[in-house]
Amino acid sequence: MISNFPGALWTNRHKDTRTGIRADEVEFRALKEGTASLTEALRDERINGTTSEENSIGVANKWHRRTEVADDQMAHISLELRRRSEQLGAAWPFMLDGVTLRQTRESPSLVYEFCLSISRAPSIVRKPFDTLPAVFESASLSILKEWLGKSATGLRTGWPRSQDLPTKCKDLFSQIQARADCQHEWRWAPDPYLPEDPSPNELKEAKLDLLAWLQIPGGQGQVYFAGQCACGSDNDMEDKARELTVAGIMRWVKPPSFVPLVRCFFVPFVLPPNRLMDIINIGGATFDRTRLCQIASNMNAKNMRNLKAMLKPSVDLVIRA
Repeated sequence: MISNFPGALWTNRHKDTRTGIRADEVEFRALKEGTASLTEALRDERINGTTSEENSIGVANKWHRRTEVADDQMAHISLELRRRSEQLGAAWPFMLDGVTLRQTRESPSLVYEFCLSISRAPSIVRKPFDTLPAVFESASLSILKEWLGKSATGLRTGWPRSQDLPTKCKDLFSQIQARADCQHEWRWAPDPYLPEDPSPNELKEAKLDLLAWLQIPGGQGQVYFAGQCACGSDNDMEDKARELTVAGIMRWVKPPSFVPLVRCFFVPFVLPPNRLMDIINIGGATFDRTRLCQIASNMNAKNMRNLKAMLKPSVDLVIRA
């Protein structure tokens, strides 16, 4: 449940984040099985016989308190699911009926199911799930370009590199310069103490997972959107949001652009408003699952079909796990 009185948004940000994770658990079970009870989100706490909210109470009161805590958490989960439904409309592929959540349709772009699947995947580094971050980067780039409009272009620069891009970072930035058609931007110029041509083991992409820009005739003074993606747990999200910096890029490239770079941060999670503001302050323009879905829902039919075709194998992979 999202608190709405002054000061509560920041104070309750971690509690609201935990509620979001439990809501994801319910949604993912509905995605896999067609239907799910809200009580599934509390199953682990009940099996363990405790919840984080009851640790300080006496033994005699624990059973009564546990019931109160579970009821309170279910109410919060229900309100969070209803919030998602209201925000996303037809882009939310579920329907909440009392304490039962049902998958009633496939979302128009499949972005919601894809992001949910990443959030609940057994791993993002172990095979076969290690492909998920790269797919998320590609999807984020497609959605970012859609949001920016018909003048936008770009490329995924993350690791492992796409087959049409070089593995060495020096060559990668040369490709960026060529594709952006900008002679004086994105020039490779490492600081004096840095290697001239680092190997991928030394430098992969300077924390730049994707780059989009608004193409301007003549090529100079274009507006660039530099993106970092984070598919790991919420625990390290703030650290991840800090990784991509203009100063970090300028250690290798001078100048990256004449117009200040717009830093962007992409995550497959649903961020409650309080948590979203935290991450925006750290990582720049932030696109969580809700925002990605809202933008993708307005794609033209051809782009949406291409996006769905890209995402479906990843959704199926996690559901089968």
